[in-house]
Amino acid sequence: MKKTFYILFLTIVAISCNNKPKGLLIDGKLDNAQHEFVYLKMLGSQKMELLDSVKLKSNGKFKFSLPSPEYPEFYFLQFGPKETVTILADSAEHITVNSEYPDILENAEISGSDESKKILELDRKLRTLRIGYQNYRKAWDATSDQTEKEQIVNNIIDEINTYKKEAGQMVMEDPRSFFGYYVLYQRLDDTYALFNPYDKNDFKYFGALATSLNIYYPNAPRTKALYVKVEDAIRVQRQERFTKMLEEASQGLPDIEMPDINGDTVKLSSLKGRTVILNYWASTNQDSRVNNRILKSIYNKYKKRGLEIYQCSLDKSKVLWEVALDDDNINWISLCDFKGASSKAVWMYNVQEVPTNYLINKKGEIVGKYNDPIELEKKLNEILK
Repeated sequence: MKKTFYILFLTIVAISCNNKPKGLLIDGKLDNAQHEFVYLKMLGSQKMELLDSVKLKSNGKFKFSLPSPEYPEFYFLQFGPKETVTILADSAEHITVNSEYPDILENAEISGSDESKKILELDRKLRTLRIGYQNYRKAWDATSDQTEKEQIVNNIIDEINTYKKEAGQMVMEDPRSFFGYYVLYQRLDDTYALFNPYDKNDFKYFGALATSLNIYYPNAPRTKALYVKVEDAIRVQRQERFTKMLEEASQGLPDIEMPDINGDTVKLSSLKGRTVILNYWASTNQDSRVNNRILKSIYNKYKKRGLEIYQCSLDKSKVLWEVALDDDNINWISLCDFKGASSKAVWMYNVQEVPTNYLINKKGEIVGKYNDPIELEKKLNEILK
């Protein structure tokens, strides 16, 4: 009988818990209030959205009830024109913000959300940085001494870098949190974004955050937007490397050195004075294997006229690579460092797919990229006359 009652009791409790309405409660108290109303805003995809407003009670208390967000969301309690406290609502159901006028940010205390506490700490530091920045600007405008101006600029940069280092470390401590998103989109003023995904020093933060959020919140709009930005930054970096490589081509191509099947290192620069097809491939890629047969025909046709093939493999398995060399009867220079897409030879020449064929003339200059065998042979006929 007792056992039956116990099971029934647990069942009723479970049903009661499951039927409990889900929602987010944000409340608190503002002492010495100078404003009648407190406003609740949310950071939407394009702009700040006003969700609700309540009149402060005589004792300064306020309360907002709203549905739980589908994904972690940023809310802002605005007590006046500039007095704002930021909240990151994650899995929390009840977040309390207590403060006191006039310095609401400094006096604020938050409970029920550790992420919101971290944002509060960061916002206080950012406010200090902004005040210092404005003071430096005034000092810069007030002096005509060039040495003083340079020193002021150096001081500004030092303080910004110090702040960014500390904020960046906070992001890396837990890149699964949308706290990092808040950090990376902070601004010093209306025009100065503190973090830039196209800056190599900042990219590591964006990359780590985008990767982690894509695992834990793949369908969240902010995750998707961040991932697109990171992918574009990667594209720009690749393009910059390729542009730099082309600029260096006039002084000589970036050199590659990789081991052949016997373990002997062969440099691309050792082929200067010959026309070279720089080929990238992988033994497990069927298009690469087809391209090998095409290259075989081209190589046999033009090798007596000075053509050489310098082939870099993206393989990681030595066995698969060696088997493919034997099966395809490769008789040109074929190399592999078994680092796959991470190989230096890959990013040096901005290789984004296999097979890829670059044509290099006798002067050691890149003529172009020719993945179409017809175009490749047509160009060979031109330069091997």
